[in-house]
Amino acid sequence: MFEQSVSSNDINLYDFELLQEEKKNLQKKFRRKYHIFQTNIFQILTLFPQVLLKWDIALITLLSTLVRNCVAVGGFTGESTIIGSDNHHKSWINFTSSFSLKKWALSNTNTEYSRPIIFGYHSLLMSYLGNYLFDGRHKSWFTLKALKLEENLEFRSFLKFTVCLTDALMYIPPAIWFAKMYGRLVAEKVNAATKNTSKTTFEIAAVGHLKQLVNFINSLIILFQPTVLLIDHAFFGYHGFTLGALLLSINNIFDNKLGGACVFYILAIFFDQNCIVFAPVFIVYFLKMTIFSFSLLDFASIVFAVFMALSLLYFPMYIYLDSQETLNLLKTSLLKLCPLTFTNTENDSTNFWIYIKALFINKSISNEDLKLLSRVVKVVSILPTCIYMFKSCSISKKSKSKIILLYGLASCSLSFYLFSYDFDCTSIVLPMLPLTLIIVKCNQIIDSKEKGNSFKVENNNYSLHMLFFIQNMSMYTIWPLISEYDLFPQYAIIIFLYNWMFGGLDIFSASHIQLYIKLFYMLLYSIMALTIILSESIVLSTEFQDKMNIFMFLLSHSSFFVSWLWLQYKMIM
Repeated sequence: MFEQSVSSNDINLYDFELLQEEKKNLQKKFRRKYHIFQTNIFQILTLFPQVLLKWDIALITLLSTLVRNCVAVGGFTGESTIIGSDNHHKSWINFTSSFSLKKWALSNTNTEYSRPIIFGYHSLLMSYLGNYLFDGRHKSWFTLKALKLEENLEFRSFLKFTVCLTDALMYIPPAIWFAKMYGRLVAEKVNAATKNTSKTTFEIAAVGHLKQLVNFINSLIILFQPTVLLIDHAFFGYHGFTLGALLLSINNIFDNKLGGACVFYILAIFFDQNCIVFAPVFIVYFLKMTIFSFSLLDFASIVFAVFMALSLLYFPMYIYLDSQETLNLLKTSLLKLCPLTFTNTENDSTNFWIYIKALFINKSISNEDLKLLSRVVKVVSILPTCIYMFKSCSISKKSKSKIILLYGLASCSLSFYLFSYDFDCTSIVLPMLPLTLIIVKCNQIIDSKEKGNSFKVENNNYSLHMLFFIQNMSMYTIWPLISEYDLFPQYAIIIFLYNWMFGGLDIFSASHIQLYIKLFYMLLYSIMALTIILSESIVLSTEFQDKMNIFMFLLSHSSFFVSWLWLQYKMIM
C-alpha cells in the first residue's frame, strides 16, 4: 500500500514537471508573437505560484483599491475653502439633502443643479453616509458656508473615500467580468476552430494557465487606466460609476442579454448626461440585432426592460406629483440629458471651436452659428460608423458584431470629443473606455491553426502600439488640469508605472516595427515630454504659457483626429 502511494506521488510530481516544462516552452513561443508576454507585469506574475491565480479576483480588487487610495493621497490645497469640483459636489449634496425629492427633481433653473436623476440619488446617498457614519451634519460639511482648513482636509478625505467606494462597487467588478468573459469567448471560438487538431493534455492545461495570467493583466489594464485614476482620485470625480454602468451594458451585450444592456446604459446616461456620446452606436446596434433581424422577442424584452427601469427610477417622484408636474418632470429629465451643458465654453482653452472662431475674427460669427456647425460636423463624423454598423452587424455574425461594437463606441465617442461645441478635457475618460477594451481584445491568445494567424498576431501588435500611444496622449491632453492643481508627482508616477508595467513604450525595442515608425513616435513623445518639462520646471510668462497650452491642445487634438481615422480603418478592415 505504501509503495503504491509513493508511486502515485511520483507520477503526480512527474506530471507537474511536464506541465511546467510545457508552460515554459509556450511562454518562449508566445513571447515572440504576443506583446503581452513581453511586458514586465507578465514577468512579475510568472514568479508567483500558480495557486495564487485561484484568488485572482481578490488580488485584482486589492491592487486596484490600493492604487486608488495611493493616488488619492495628496492633492490637498493649502487654501481655506473647498475649490473646483469638490465645491460643486458639496453644493449638490447640500441641495439634494436639504430639499424634497420633488423640488430638486424639477429644478432646471440653475445649470449648477442641472444633473440627471441618478446623480441626485447618488448625492443623497453620500449625504446620508457622511451625516450618519462620519458625523458630517455636526461638522457642517454639506452647508454652503466656507470650511476651515482642517475641516477642508477632513471633508475632502471623505469625498475621496466615496470615490474609492463607488469604484469598488460599480467599476472594479464589471472590469474583471469583461476581461474574463472576453477571454472565455475567445477560448470558445478557438476551441471550435481547433476541435479536430491533436493537442496533449499538458498543452491544453498550460495554455489555460497562461490565459488566466492574460485575463489577470487585462483586468489591471482596464482598472489602471491613467486618466480615470487621475481625474477621479488625484483630482475629483465619479466617472467610476459612469464607466462601470457602461461596462455592465457592454458585458450584457457580450452575454447576449440586450434588455439588461439597455437598463445599464440608462443607469449610465441618467448619472452622467455626457454618456449620450455612445447613444447613436447603441441605438443602431440594438435596432439591427432586433427589429431589422426580425427578432421581435428580443425587441420586446428591451422595451419591457427600459419601461421597468424608468418606472423604478421615477417612482419616488410620482408619489408627490400630479399630472402636470409629471409632464414637467419628463421635460426636465430630457433637458438634463443634453451633453456638457454646464461647461463654460468661453473660458475653456481646450475647445476646438474657439480656434475656429478665431479664424473668422473679422467676420460676424456668433456662438449659435458655431453650435450649429458643431452639430453638423458631429453628425457627418458619426454617420460612417453608424452606416457600417447597420450594414455589418447581424445575429448570424454575433462575434464579429460585438467587435465592431467596440470600435463603433470608440469612434463615436471620439467624434463627440473632437467636434462638440461644449466639452472639457476631463471628458476624454469616456472614449478611453472602449479604446482600453480594444487593448484587451488585441491581447488575446489566438492559438489556432488557421492560415494567416501570424499575420493577424502581427496586426494586433501594431494596433497595441497605436492604442498605448492614444493612452499616453490622453494623459497629455489633461496636463493643464494637472498643472493647475499641482498634481505632477501623481501624474509622473502613474504614467511611468502604466507604461512600464504594460509595455506602453515597447515600440522602441520591437524588432518588427520599421525604423521610420519608431522615429515618428520618438519625435512625438519627445515633443510631449519637452513641453511638459518646460511647463513644470520653468516659470513662464502668462502669454507664453497660453501659447504653450494652445500648442499642446492642437497636438493632442490632431493626434486624436488621426486616431479617429485609424479607428474607421480598423473597424472596416
